[in-house]
Amino acid sequence: MIDDLGHIMLKVTGYVMLFAPIAVWAAIMATVSKNGLGVLWKLIVFMGGFYLSLAILWGILVVVGFIVIGPRYSHLLRLIREPLMIAFSTASSEAAYPKTLEGGSTASAPRRGYRASCCRSAIRSTSTAR
Repeated sequence: MIDDLGHIMLKVTGYVMLFAPIAVWAAIMATVSKNGLGVLWKLIVFMGGFYLSLAILWGILVVVGFIVIGPRYSHLLRLIREPLMIAFSTASSEAAYPKTLEGGSTASAPRRGYRASCCRSAIRSTSTAR
């Protein structure tokens, strides 16, 4: 029964996601028709500021990484580039976890300690969520 309910919910979600772009386009057109084209410029400035701040954050993280880890940081960045792309494109860190472990073990990170600390933190977060 619950499995069937889950399938129905996923089917309805699929329909909603199918029509979501049309709804977003209609909302943008309604806003533009009511407030004029100037509202789009505000949106462009807002999104540009967001992406600029994101780029600055990544720049700061890379610089701090080079300061803390040293020249091996560029090698580590090459190893985790693919898992990062998977995580951001799928919006799921679970899909990237095996590749991250593989890259960490290649970069001489202690696999057992890393996995144990991740498991401990996951257990803590699930036990406190109840």
